Amino acid sequence: DFGNVHNLNMPHERTVNITNHTKGKVTAYWMGDSSHVFYVNPTSLDIPPLKSCSFRVTFKAVTPNKIYGNELECFVCYKSLRDYKLVQDKT
Repeated sequence: DFGNVHNLNMPHERTVNITNHTKGKVTAYWMGDSSHVFYVNPTSLDIPPLKSCSFRVTFKAVTPNKIYGNELECFVCYKSLRDYKLVQDKT
């Protein structure tokens, strides 16, 4: 909740933490971009195994006395087969 925003020229930020509970690296991808009223930065980030990372949700109100709402969407992909080669090197 960003509350009542009085200064429209200054964006307001909150922090969202995502924890990787797996034993492998994952990548989080946020949908949307900085042209929206709500956006997340960074838009993608690798999260190491059993660690947490923080993302900033920014709110840029364009009209005073208006109620804003949005659904933020994040996809998290497990990084598997990163060092796997389909072709063997000839030596």
